[in-house]
Amino acid sequence: MIFYQIVKSKTFTLFVSVCILLNTVILALDRYPSNPVYESLIEYTNLIFYGIFLLEMIVKLLGQGTDSYFKDAQNILDMIIVVMSTIDVTLYFYSKTGCEDDNEDKTGKMGAISQVLRISRLVRVFKLARTWRSFNYFLTTIGNTMTKISSFIVLLALFLFMFTIVGMEMFSNTLRFNYNNEPIPYYSNSSNETSLIYSYPPYTFDTISDASMTVFVGLANDGWTTLYFNHARVNGLGAASAFFISLVVLGQMILFNLFLAILLKEFDEGKLMEDAIEQRENSV
Repeated sequence: MIFYQIVKSKTFTLFVSVCILLNTVILALDRYPSNPVYESLIEYTNLIFYGIFLLEMIVKLLGQGTDSYFKDAQNILDMIIVVMSTIDVTLYFYSKTGCEDDNEDKTGKMGAISQVLRISRLVRVFKLARTWRSFNYFLTTIGNTMTKISSFIVLLALFLFMFTIVGMEMFSNTLRFNYNNEPIPYYSNSSNETSLIYSYPPYTFDTISDASMTVFVGLANDGWTTLYFNHARVNGLGAASAFFISLVVLGQMILFNLFLAILLKEFDEGKLMEDAIEQRENSV
């Protein structure tokens, strides 16, 4: 009974929320390169927060019981975070202390796995959704939207594939430059004029993997103008303009805005439903 009262108390909830915020601040203090003393301080502070969240899980299990505890999706998320943190903490301190009969390679691998599992420390911030109502609403709406955009994902995949194939047909094995950054024939034998720096730009349409990445960079609006001007210099202004302007207009301005429209529609529907539930509760 006492554990149930602790779980339901506002003090307990406030204490956990403050710990989550402090844990986030500690994560922001991590830096590279770091001296051993500073790194140890960060890790032992993380160990304290891990103990607090582990204690929170145990208190909730004792206070709510296993049946009630596992009916709450947020409790399940909390347990997953604690389990990941347990593995993270165990591997980290094992890699630092180790055993005399363990070789250095094995210890290094333990440390590398621990680095990957540190994502559990970042995921702890999502525990705020339990007490932060607007944050919970935001995450729930995005989750609901993800389940409703399967057709959009298929459309996006087809769009990427289509422009990848078209780009390979138009521009494959054409992008090549010399020492003066001037375009030359791709299969030119004038090796003395060929620069290893300029010959192979980072994004081309030579292979399907390179072409897919080039199209993705264009959709992400990450330096697509450089891609456009490079291909315009080699393949002509008309072909490059037709391809890249179509990619930007159809992809960035129409397709991605369609996704934003779906997301905003879900927010509007969720807000109307929330207002209706709140109005019904007030009228009772």
